[in-house]
Amino acid sequence: MKNLILRFFLTVFLLIAFWLFAEQPEDAVVMVGSEYITTTDIENAWDTVETTRNTSYHRQLVLKKLIEQKLLTLYASEQQIKVDTQEVESYFISIYGDHERFLTNGRFDYLKFEDFKHSETAWKIFLDLKTELLGNKTKSIIRNRLDMDDDKLLERYLIEHFQFDISYIIIEDELVYVPTECTPYGGWEYYRENKDRFFDDRKVKIKIVVVPDTSFARDVSVSQEFLTSYYQESGLEKVAPFSEVADSLLHMLKQDQMHNLAREQANTCKLKLIQDDLLDGYVFRSDEMSYTSKLGLLKNGQRIVVRAFEMPVGKTSEIFDIGTGWLVFKVLECKENEPASMEQMGQLVWKSYVEYQKKNIYPDKFRKYYSTHIDSFKTLKAYLTYIEINPRELDSHRKITEKQMREYFNANILDFSVHRTPKFEDVRDEVRYQMTKEERNNKAQAIGDTLYRALFDDVKLDRLLSKHSLTAKSEMVFLKKFSNHNPLHDLIASHISDPFSQEVGYLYFRDSIVLYRINSLYPGFLPEYDEISDQIHRLMPTDDLMMETNLRLYYELNKDSFVIPDSVQLTLIHFPLDKAAISVSSNQKREFYKMNIEKFRAPHAFRFNYVYIADPYGTKQSFTQDVQRRVLEYSDLHLAQQVLGSESELPQNQMDPVDELAPEFSNTLSDLHRGQISEAIYYGNGWYIFEKLGEQKAHNRSYNEVERDIDEQIRRKEADSFAYLNAKTVFDSTEYLSQTYRFVDSTQVITTPFQEITKEFPLLGSVMPYAKQLSRTYKGTKYHSIQKVEDGYVIIFMSKRKIASKKVTFEEMLPVIRKQHREEGRQNHIKGYLREIIKELHAGADPDSFLVFFGKWRSAKGLTIDSEIPGIKFSKDIFEDILNRRQGDFSHPIQVSENSYMFYYLDKLNKVSKYNFYREKDI
Repeated sequence: MKNLILRFFLTVFLLIAFWLFAEQPEDAVVMVGSEYITTTDIENAWDTVETTRNTSYHRQLVLKKLIEQKLLTLYASEQQIKVDTQEVESYFISIYGDHERFLTNGRFDYLKFEDFKHSETAWKIFLDLKTELLGNKTKSIIRNRLDMDDDKLLERYLIEHFQFDISYIIIEDELVYVPTECTPYGGWEYYRENKDRFFDDRKVKIKIVVVPDTSFARDVSVSQEFLTSYYQESGLEKVAPFSEVADSLLHMLKQDQMHNLAREQANTCKLKLIQDDLLDGYVFRSDEMSYTSKLGLLKNGQRIVVRAFEMPVGKTSEIFDIGTGWLVFKVLECKENEPASMEQMGQLVWKSYVEYQKKNIYPDKFRKYYSTHIDSFKTLKAYLTYIEINPRELDSHRKITEKQMREYFNANILDFSVHRTPKFEDVRDEVRYQMTKEERNNKAQAIGDTLYRALFDDVKLDRLLSKHSLTAKSEMVFLKKFSNHNPLHDLIASHISDPFSQEVGYLYFRDSIVLYRINSLYPGFLPEYDEISDQIHRLMPTDDLMMETNLRLYYELNKDSFVIPDSVQLTLIHFPLDKAAISVSSNQKREFYKMNIEKFRAPHAFRFNYVYIADPYGTKQSFTQDVQRRVLEYSDLHLAQQVLGSESELPQNQMDPVDELAPEFSNTLSDLHRGQISEAIYYGNGWYIFEKLGEQKAHNRSYNEVERDIDEQIRRKEADSFAYLNAKTVFDSTEYLSQTYRFVDSTQVITTPFQEITKEFPLLGSVMPYAKQLSRTYKGTKYHSIQKVEDGYVIIFMSKRKIASKKVTFEEMLPVIRKQHREEGRQNHIKGYLREIIKELHAGADPDSFLVFFGKWRSAKGLTIDSEIPGIKFSKDIFEDILNRRQGDFSHPIQVSENSYMFYYLDKLNKVSKYNFYREKDI
């Protein structure tokens, strides 16, 4: 604003008034911000006034200059205006570059300048120049802002003061890379006609009791006598002295004691859980879990869920060792398969609908595609022999006596307990069933092991099969590209990762044990059309289904880009950084710290832990609130995280700068006290419950904290300067590769492979940014500039070169043309399909039901130019688009990752009016 400079210097009067009331040095004249200007400062600055007179007027002039300088410094700090060392050095050379001290044969000598830089005089001069440069830069920025015309100022003002709400969706590209005949309306019709085909998975809920080892930390102790005795009896005397292992040994023994006590408590909890008594441990309730779910972040979380599905409702499990304690659970409820809601099954329904449409829309094109692309249908097929052993079909000849059943019942009594401990007579039939089931399973396992060892001995295999009344089946099975009509065949195919090393296999299918042997492999097997007609649509490129491609026209339009690249071999002269050779004095480091103190400023940051509960559709709010209540009740967030949490990329238990956190997170953490638990926050695809562990306010780190970093920076900078000077000396002194051997050691010479210029080169990496200029370099000559690499500098010489950058024929480039054209067509189709969806929404379609096949219609409120849209990494690009839209607009499709797109609806746009701008400008 044009009134900025007025505000800026009006501050002077407030600062002068404030200094009268603050504690101050005896010779203080005025206080600017938190700093004083003293009579000593005025004396030291006297030489800035070109006069020999020492009058009140001239002293006021000096004071005015000092105040201005302080104000500029404060403003620069507030606006983060900085001057780096390179600017200071360049400014110094521009002023003193022609001083005889730095000249050699009338030219500026960088080596002399490097020597001078380390002197105390240089540091003092640099410090003064940095202050002067900072003041000049700050003044220039203020002038530029003042010189902006009203139109530019208005534009800047509006951008900085607008807020908006959007609704949006992120869609995986594969969901919309479909025939245009597939529409959401058709998807709903397909769902209504086939609703009974779409069932939700069977679900189970459990009540969990956890007994952590740490609960018994105060109850364990290890005497010195026991520790010494254990050390001697375990044979550790031969490994290490007692003093070296005593601490770790003590820790291990205490951990063992705590774990054993926790196990005893877990068994007690199990009995109480069976009888529905009050429990002493940590009690949680799980969310609904499917068979493939995992319980929290526990290593054996999958096994615990599978166990829950094997148990009837009301049954209590055995205790599970979770590493840091013990866990036991009771099955609360189990929902059988039932029709699923569209919110849960939308994408599955859509994929099924699209496949159905492809199969019915394009039968003629399928057969035509098969005949014209027949080679692409060749696949790997195997001739297999396999044996299926179902324990239920095995005879049980063993007679189970009453005594054996009672012994089994007493050994496994808890497995037969639900609400109370039963009598043997009440569960005799169940005991017999369980014993028979175990016997058959053990028998099937034993038969399977025996048959597996005989798979390659046909005579022995036939005898064993006859003995156990089993049969072997032989089938042709697709191993790649196509699925089989028998699900067992598909399982075998997925199990054979490398058919040349996995000639035999042993796996489980449903309740059966399956053994298989590969008899023959057919790598180039060509299936008949009728054999795979129902699968051709999966292999057929979607763009081939939707359009006819004129590849030759595409080639003509883009033929300049279809070239064979040059091949080159380069010789690199490497000048590495030698930081070890640099000596850095304490004085240098302290002066560097003073000149660059703003670079060592610690940011505002939070340390926290959290529980994350994945919830893409935002339906788990009540479950999340229950988790939050448990966390507050037990004051143990980590336990809830392990038992009920999900994986998240958000780091924890480290200082995370506020600038790197989503505003929703930083705002929540700002409102918490240390150790306080937050409410659940929905962000991205799930819920977060935070525990604040600490907070670090932004501050300048002390010299001692950053001394090591400073030492590293100075060494690196100095080593970089010397490496560059050495490279520049050789570069200026040579034109041909043959001349370099007078200047460099053989260890500095690296010869690359002879390869296409498009490939990565040692040390250099990709040379594509300067490939064009490099290709003009003659054999044996140097590239026209020194190149910076990660560990120094290199001079590039051309060793060998083969010019191959000629245009290639259509036939030579046909595979590349097909690929590029297909990808362009794919992207164009996706964007076109999304535009049609946006048109329907604009015409009044309900987003929640219309988009249910593609994901969740989300909302984000109160966004500003500095916000981050949940789930989108590059929000700034979208904000640029929003600036050009009006409230109520839909955006066009925007690609937000390699495999996903988004579009949004601008629900609300709060812009300040021009009246606000002009009113503030004129204040």
